[in-house]
Amino acid sequence: MKLTKLTAGLAVAGLTSFSSLALAGVVTTDGQDIVIKTNGGFEAKTADGQFKFQVGGRLQLDYDFYDDAYNGGADDTASDSEIRRARIFVAGTAYEDWHYKLQISYNDGDDEFNLADAYIKYTGWDVAYIKAGKFKIPFGLEELTSSKYISTIERSAVFDVVRSGRSDRSLEVGNHGNGFTWRAGVYETGREDEGGFNDFGIGARLTYAPILEDNQVLHVGAAYFNENIGDSFSNKFA
Repeated sequence: MKLTKLTAGLAVAGLTSFSSLALAGVVTTDGQDIVIKTNGGFEAKTADGQFKFQVGGRLQLDYDFYDDAYNGGADDTASDSEIRRARIFVAGTAYEDWHYKLQISYNDGDDEFNLADAYIKYTGWDVAYIKAGKFKIPFGLEELTSSKYISTIERSAVFDVVRSGRSDRSLEVGNHGNGFTWRAGVYETGREDEGGFNDFGIGARLTYAPILEDNQVLHVGAAYFNENIGDSFSNKFA
């Protein structure tokens, strides 16, 4: 009988010890609670949204296979593979109104890493935000859509002709609300003028979505970009 009591006592003590170990895994903070998400990357933010930190990226592989479609020689083949896009970024928010992003991209063709995005954005004004750094020029819906969401592995050939994409030095203002968006700013073209100074252009984009619902969207927009303010022949419309 004494042995039975001793066994029961050990079992209760073991259950209490297990409960203590389970509670030891709970994370507590002195300040606000931290909300952590791991869907599509790592994100940690305060419960009130004042501060946020996010790490993410993408890896897109491209493989082309040709079955006897190309025979330059006995053993030649056109089948090949490449890393189409490999990117990693850190982004976040500080004091609710300050936002930042730094993104590094690997170019398989050049076998080197490049700075894709690097900007700071302030959204504390009701009339407009202000954004400075390296980011995409607001020109063309397809170009502005992330490669994660475009319908094919690459964009239309028209964007190889019309200069758009990212600008190393940009200053932009914009806003959105009630189905509309607008953006305008000054952007470095990547060329030099006759005096050896960097050329800058101006750009703007306006969109409106009269129908904006979960299962249907009607989106219209227009954009303008002038790569050389003094040369009307380099104006672009979309």
